[in-house]
Amino acid sequence: SKTHIAVVSSSIDKAVFFVDLNTRAVVAQTDIGINSGDLAIDPQHNIALVLDKNKNNINIIDLNDYTLSDSIALNQKPQAIDVNPETNTAVITNDQDNSVTIVDLFTKRLLTLPLGSSPMDIAINTIDNRAVVLCATAQYRLLLARHTNKLIKPYSLIRHAQSVALTSHHNTAIVASD
Repeated sequence: SKTHIAVVSSSIDKAVFFVDLNTRAVVAQTDIGINSGDLAIDPQHNIALVLDKNKNNINIIDLNDYTLSDSIALNQKPQAIDVNPETNTAVITNDQDNSVTIVDLFTKRLLTLPLGSSPMDIAINTIDNRAVVLCATAQYRLLLARHTNKLIKPYSLIRHAQSVALTSHHNTAIVASD
């Protein structure tokens, strides 16, 4: 059964591992390269999107057979990724140029938007298609990813944030800090 599978990206092992959460055994491994990074799962299309920071691309892994099925070249060095299966788009924070890139996963078209403040992590609300972009300057921002591509509102945080997750149904962002 392919339920209850964790997907783990390892830049040291140059691979993505698929771990059965019931048995804690590795059930598959996909070799993807020297500098695999953040990943996102698209459950509607049953794919994993894994950033390759060395080649500046997205590796697409078919979760039906755990094979590398495609890749999408990026114009920037990627940092973090999330996906909205409802709009077939991924949003990537770019490591060195204060921007995010919106990727249409069907057409592979890229739209890079300046954002400022060193974006480092992202989480997408799949219901209203807003993205919470966490910035290294200790604030996170909301970005309407597909409809207007405009910054909605910046929010300051008390501590230096490290990562963000989001619950779409409750419209709540959870920010981990040091």
